[in-house]
Amino acid sequence: GATGAAIAVPEAATTIQDDGKGTTPPGVTPTDDTPKVTGVSSPSTAEGGELSFKVDLSNPSTTTTPLTLKLTDGSGTVAGDTTGPVSVSFDGGATFTPVTVNPDGTINLVVPANTSSVTLKVPTTDDTISEGAETIKLTAGTPANGATLLEGTGTINDNDGTPTLSIEGPVTVNEAAGTLTYTVKLSNPSATGVTVNYATQDAGATSGSDYTPASGSLTFGPGEITKTITVNVLDDSVFEGDEAFKVVLSSATGAGIAIGEVET
Repeated sequence: GATGAAIAVPEAATTIQDDGKGTTPPGVTPTDDTPKVTGVSSPSTAEGGELSFKVDLSNPSTTTTPLTLKLTDGSGTVAGDTTGPVSVSFDGGATFTPVTVNPDGTINLVVPANTSSVTLKVPTTDDTISEGAETIKLTAGTPANGATLLEGTGTINDNDGTPTLSIEGPVTVNEAAGTLTYTVKLSNPSATGVTVNYATQDAGATSGSDYTPASGSLTFGPGEITKTITVNVLDDSVFEGDEAFKVVLSSATGAGIAIGEVET
């Protein structure tokens, strides 16, 4: 619609760059709307449950967004305290799809367009070890995050309780039996170890003439559940009827005492 002139170059095209590139007036900071991770939640669950990590993005995008996640050890281990399959939801947890966890713990995802958060569901292992709460970590970032990755910590709460100790052994023996063996058991293993003292006590029999006194302490290392105690019975030549002694547990550390003595 030129009046008084002809049009030699009839148009100019301008590209609006939404990733922070391109020119801006002096003093104006370019804006980059490429989605980046702005938060990773720190969920908790009882062992055997599922950790649901929520990864928040700064904003949705009309195109897909690469997202890299990585599971790493905390006080617990990814290999020992989680179990597959790990799955992801892009719709707020309504549906989940299994994902591949690489040997180094990384998970490479492509976030669909118009998505502002991702939920990663990690099943945990229900073991029988008394170990207290344990943690694993999840780091997350898109290319826009660069080296600035965000991290969340998942807590797995132990459901095995404090282990208990029980002692068992021979109830009736002949005085010529010699060495007697008593077994001390933990109800379930402990990750931190257990110690307990033991000692023989007269219960009609006389220490030193009917049996050899025994005392000491037992130490259960992580994962151990059984220890033994030996007591020697003395074979004298005096008829004296039935006599008894006890083996008694006391002062346990890291465990309770459920059955603390046995009488022979």
